[in-house]
Amino acid sequence: VMRAIESDCVIIFLNMQIYDISLTISNNMPVFPGDPKVNIKKVLKIESGDPYNISLICLGSHNGTHVDPPYHFVDKGLKIDKLPLEVLVGRAVVFEMDGFCYRRSESL
Repeated sequence: VMRAIESDCVIIFLNMQIYDISLTISNNMPVFPGDPKVNIKKVLKIESGDPYNISLICLGSHNGTHVDPPYHFVDKGLKIDKLPLEVLVGRAVVFEMDGFCYRRSESL
């Protein structure tokens, strides 16, 4: 059972298990065919005498774990910054797919 407490700026869900299904962003992560590959470059490094660590990250908006807002499919659809966060929280079914092998149909 999920209960929500609503205030002016936040909704807190009680008794809800949260699963992080995010992929780690890395240079060797898989990308959708035709999308740009991820490129992470260390620009500043403490170990090299720099005052802090900084990385330059270049990737497509479709890489890794992401949300496709309506605008992704509909030219006048809502963009991600206008999508209410409430539509991103709720019940889900999570499947563990260790060892799962995906094959594109043209490779069969």
